[in-house]
Amino acid sequence: MKKRILISCLLLVLVSMACLSTGCGSASDSGKSDQEIKKEAAKTSAPEPDKKPEADPDSAAEKSDDDKDADDTALSGQSEDKDPLQDASESEAEATYDVDEWWPKYDSPEDVLDDYLKTHDGALPDGLGYLMYDVNADGYEELIITVQDRIEEIYGNYKGKLHQAFSTYADYEVTLYPEGMLKMTSPDTSEDTETCWQQYFPDLGDYLRVFEEANGEYYTFCAYDLTKNDMDEINQSLESTGDYPVWIGEWLDMISKKEYDSLVPKTKPVKLLKADAFSDRSAREVKPETLLFVEASDGYANLRTGPGTEYEIICQIPNGGEMEMYLKNATSESGKKWLKVTYYTDADNEDGYTWLTGWIAESQLE
Repeated sequence: MKKRILISCLLLVLVSMACLSTGCGSASDSGKSDQEIKKEAAKTSAPEPDKKPEADPDSAAEKSDDDKDADDTALSGQSEDKDPLQDASESEAEATYDVDEWWPKYDSPEDVLDDYLKTHDGALPDGLGYLMYDVNADGYEELIITVQDRIEEIYGNYKGKLHQAFSTYADYEVTLYPEGMLKMTSPDTSEDTETCWQQYFPDLGDYLRVFEEANGEYYTFCAYDLTKNDMDEINQSLESTGDYPVWIGEWLDMISKKEYDSLVPKTKPVKLLKADAFSDRSAREVKPETLLFVEASDGYANLRTGPGTEYEIICQIPNGGEMEMYLKNATSESGKKWLKVTYYTDADNEDGYTWLTGWIAESQLE
């Protein structure tokens, strides 16, 4: 009897030990933290990443979690205790720097010319020149850089600073038209034909595409019919980010050839003066202590964008109007002498006056 009891007890002990062994294994699993369980669940549910080439077995030692975190930090270039707000501000600063580099601003035409010479040092194009011309007849001249009398770049004025408003494509022909219109045409040897029309916007100091013909199809761009609200949004974007709003280049509408033909200017293209060499800055200088006054039989004289009656009228200067004369002058095809002048007049601005630059016939002066 005692033997049976002992055997029963031994059996109970063995069964208990087996249960305890199994229970310890379950307890080990259930003892994991919630975070560890979530990680395992995430691994199970996550899609399998793209397979990469197997590493060399000799160098395939696994990294600890701390090592991986350290590598991630090194790759991102950020320390663990860095302020996220500081990171964001630095990113914005870098973006602003990039914009400024992409669209540099200059205080004067001389600064533009000097920077152009600096950036093209050792590789200056043959026949490099510049001239000042009022592309939209508002009395404020834009700077045009030419190569062998072909327009290469145009710099406009935005809030007192000059910046690049236009740059032509290689081998494209560029032609100016009155009222700030510009035509850029692909070369005859090109497989794809393109005639792109751009409009100068003085409030932006920039050219924007307005309509074009491309391989027999015709389009208008969003800049073709900008509203006042559009212009306000553009100016706000330029002031806050240094760049245009995204939508400025996002859409264009297809139009018929008839509509395209109705948009093309019917006036003759502008005939520009011969460009000056970069080394000659006299085209920018006013003759010292020289004042001129209008004395015309009609009671006024026309201030024009160029030396001749074929150029646009900027304004009419009444008799007695005061001007300063530039050193530069020209003779028109009819044989009349024209002087380049700056005209002092009242204006609706902070100063209450402004100086408008243009050309006037010498015969209209006192």
